[in-house]
Amino acid sequence: MPSLGFSRFFFSFCLVRITETEKYSFPSKGSKERQQLEDLLRKYGKLQEVVQLDTTALHERIQGEEWEMEVVKAVQKYVEMERKKRLYLSKLKE
Repeated sequence: MPSLGFSRFFFSFCLVRITETEKYSFPSKGSKERQQLEDLLRKYGKLQEVVQLDTTALHERIQGEEWEMEVVKAVQKYVEMERKKRLYLSKLKE
């Protein structure tokens, strides 16, 4: 979805960036409405078009050593290690 807005505000003590976007919101995983939505998509033969790999669960299985080493090694050729940094601004206390 396209970005709806982008603003920057400069202050003597920080920079604040604000973005606004729109996206669809769907029922949460495990909810009754989510199951109904999945059943509806299955009825129309569309569920497989939108089924997605749960990479969070995959990460947990690999990191938690829950799977056999053979499986982990086979999956690792599709995995890259990422390092992310985040910066949070806050007002300085005087």
